[in-house]
Amino acid sequence: MNGRIEHMDMIVGITRRKLICRILILWMSLPLSSILAQDFLYDSKNISVDLNRSHKDVHCVIQDDQGFFWAATWNGLYRFDGFNTEHIPIMPGDAPIRIEDMMLRNGLLYLGTERGLKCLRINDRVLLPMPGIPETDTVIRIRADDRGRLWWLSHDGRVSRYDHGKLNAIHISEYTSSVFGSLEIAHGSIWISSYDRKLFRIDPESMKISSSIFTPDGAYINSMMVNPDGELMLLCNNVVYRLIASDSGRTSLEPRPEYGGQVTQLIDTHLGTFIVRERNRIGHLHRKAGKYVYNEIPWTQEKPENTNRIKLFGDILLVSYRSGILMVNIARNKFENFHLTYRPEINRIETARGIEEDDTNIYLATYDAIYVVDKATGQERELVRKKYLFRDLLLQGDTLWFASEGGGLFRMNSKTGQITSAEINTKHRKKILICVSPLGKDRLIVGGYEGYSIYDKHLDKMIDIEPEKTEHRINHRLVFQTEAINDHQFIMASQAGLFLLDDRGNLILKYGARVIGENGMEVLCFWRAPDRTIWAGTTNGLFHVDATGKILKHITREEGLAGDIVATLTPDGLGRLWAATYNGLSCIRLADLNIRNFRKEDGLPDNEFNQASNRITEDGKILLGTMNGFIRLDPASFPYDISRSLKIQVSSIEKGDQISKQTSFGLDSINSQEIRIGKGVNYAKISFALLPIGMNSDAIFEYRIRGIHEDWIRMRQDPTIVIDNFRRGEYVLEVRCITGLGSKEIATLEIPLVVEEYFFRETWFYVLMITLLLSVLILFLFSQLQKKKRIEEIRHELSQNLHDEMGTYLTTIGMNAEMLSSKLPENRNVESIRRMTRHAMDFIKDNMWTLDSSSDNALQLWDRIKAFTAEGCEGLGIRCEFNEIEGLEHIRLSMKQKNSLLLIGKELVNNAIKHGDRKHIRLEWINDAAGHRMIMNNHVGLGKAEGSGTGLVNVSRRIKELGGTMTGIQQDDQFFVTIWMKFIK
Repeated sequence: MNGRIEHMDMIVGITRRKLICRILILWMSLPLSSILAQDFLYDSKNISVDLNRSHKDVHCVIQDDQGFFWAATWNGLYRFDGFNTEHIPIMPGDAPIRIEDMMLRNGLLYLGTERGLKCLRINDRVLLPMPGIPETDTVIRIRADDRGRLWWLSHDGRVSRYDHGKLNAIHISEYTSSVFGSLEIAHGSIWISSYDRKLFRIDPESMKISSSIFTPDGAYINSMMVNPDGELMLLCNNVVYRLIASDSGRTSLEPRPEYGGQVTQLIDTHLGTFIVRERNRIGHLHRKAGKYVYNEIPWTQEKPENTNRIKLFGDILLVSYRSGILMVNIARNKFENFHLTYRPEINRIETARGIEEDDTNIYLATYDAIYVVDKATGQERELVRKKYLFRDLLLQGDTLWFASEGGGLFRMNSKTGQITSAEINTKHRKKILICVSPLGKDRLIVGGYEGYSIYDKHLDKMIDIEPEKTEHRINHRLVFQTEAINDHQFIMASQAGLFLLDDRGNLILKYGARVIGENGMEVLCFWRAPDRTIWAGTTNGLFHVDATGKILKHITREEGLAGDIVATLTPDGLGRLWAATYNGLSCIRLADLNIRNFRKEDGLPDNEFNQASNRITEDGKILLGTMNGFIRLDPASFPYDISRSLKIQVSSIEKGDQISKQTSFGLDSINSQEIRIGKGVNYAKISFALLPIGMNSDAIFEYRIRGIHEDWIRMRQDPTIVIDNFRRGEYVLEVRCITGLGSKEIATLEIPLVVEEYFFRETWFYVLMITLLLSVLILFLFSQLQKKKRIEEIRHELSQNLHDEMGTYLTTIGMNAEMLSSKLPENRNVESIRRMTRHAMDFIKDNMWTLDSSSDNALQLWDRIKAFTAEGCEGLGIRCEFNEIEGLEHIRLSMKQKNSLLLIGKELVNNAIKHGDRKHIRLEWINDAAGHRMIMNNHVGLGKAEGSGTGLVNVSRRIKELGGTMTGIQQDDQFFVTIWMKFIK
């Protein structure tokens, strides 16, 4: 074949043996280089694409213009926003589809699938048609040239070019598909790698094979890539080669022994080369001082069993493998591990404590020993190892003082190494010390677990001080730091707060009174600034107080501090204060309180710092003690102000009701930066992301909606909020993310929120409906009143008619009966007519009285009963007695109540006349706590009143129908009948 180059010409005079030897030498040197200090940091995070799907191999990952990551897998396409993984359907019915490769151009995502090339518009997830593209091809690699033409390679060796809707293709008959079939564009040509150890060169214009070459030693081509210099790099049987292409068309492969052997994946970037060895060991190869330095990347979780692809996005390296994605944050290390305290011989970590220095040495104290480091050579040696736990160091001339837990105070001559124990009182509590500092030339302030004492050097004696007792007992509390301001006064940070005391124990000032030291807040450290103000590190953030003790500022994690428990404070001489916390290191610019934070991913050996373990050295460097050893940093190497450009992005918006939902990815419109909740939407679920992804491991998301609530509400672990049952209106949704990276890295986002409603859910509709209901109710009540009024008029008219018509006729009949009776006194028929006429007249009168609405009150009823009783008893000589309450005229009775009570009263009177002794009848209407009652009593006649006759049964039935009750009892020779009228309130 034209263009074929023989194997011996291609390796350019380097023999196989020499090549293998050079690779072995480099490989053997890699473990040694990895032990040396690293220039880069590697912080890995494991991201699972979708745990609910079985075949989830991730073939490749890309990043879109918004910063979200997209992953191509055996089961389709996924998007990751840093918190949530979204599956994007590609096939109808969400059928699984294998995606081999993808490429993003101008908002369009091109997917190489087992069903041909697909094009997805990412802003709305719409698949765009690509006419002429066969769905029978399995596309395994996609690229684009500088003219915007698409190139892709199919599994069967078909190379396609797609130029503005026009498709051209060429078939490589000798092609054998590789596991990751490769297509790259370099040196003005299209390069295709075949699994049968061949590399094909295709002219992009003529679409013809211009040449092909064999790989060295018949090695398989695993993958290809183009480095930042535009050179084509090949990985052949775990060895890396560079393609050399001349203008004459001759090509050759040059081995790159600096990459070493056992390489299975690689990528060249501006930060160096990232290499995968033996499928799962990932390392970083970069140039330093003209030499290649290799560092193995340590994984914080189990290593992937087989990597598929690696790619760098900014400072984030993404590694795709069988179970998901690994993210590695790549950054340069500016922190020096000055003394690691891990002791492998006993598998123990020595806790870092005090730091001191003189002209030639730096002294480091741990719980287990004291070390001395030579400044010139950096050599370290163990100075003291005792059974006591060392805490703090103080160097005065040739004397090194050190406080210990359990051994009290010691002094050592730095020239001779002689160690003696300072005399202390016999109280054991004084031996548990935490800190030591000078008080003038001849005394020391010693603080510990049980308060503080003053050590006199001349007397070689510890002097107990019992401070003045105020609202707090200062002594017998933990003392963490002391510092003298003159020979007789000093500041003390303790478990009870921050105080200014004198050497006699008198309290001069309590800083931050009633705040600092309250509710269990402890002061762990402080720094006295040149302006006489004091910065105090506590268990609840950092306080700034003036010389009078007034609090000027309180800084916590919400203001950007790395952690709320502050262990040490160290000024750097550049206008910044370094606050070492239990959750990272904060650099605070005092001019504007701008905060920048550092953690393990920035190079710290541990995020937790120790108390009283800090010092700024004579050369301006800062030494700090962490839980994993001492570190040293040069403040001048840190930029004065850095912004990481973090921002909050809307990841997705889901709107819907109980039946259906609709999801959008971003805001409602590109031109309108607002969230609009339309009519018929019962809820909106909004998800957020922090960009760039990979900076949000400890991020805290909060939100509030202006017009609804003013307090910040914390979101769940995945930043999502649900908005429902909002009334119509315009609001502002505020979201903030406390990233923990610093004060300027508290990202915020404000989005207008517009809520629309159907007319029947708006306020005016409710007002209209209420008005209509009230109108209907008023009309109904008015009609009822009119109806009642009309009924009363009819009753009155009927009563008048009965009185005028029936009364006239009955009166005439009665008068005629009277006349006949006088003429025929013994005629029984005439007497019967007369009697019946009289009964009819009484009946008519009662009914006319019942119908008359003017008598619908209790007074009219009572008068009617009294009149009936008096009329019936008068002819029989029975004495009647009546008693009633006042205000009966105000008690309204219905027609039925009035008529029933009248009949009940008549029945009771008739029974009293019939069964009584016919001497005395008493009627009462009373009202007390038991309610309204009508009571009738009379003396019993010759026979015993049984109370079971038809009349009393009728009375009982009538009163029960009205909602009342009746009782009848006989006491001595009297019979009492009580009508309980419970319906009268």
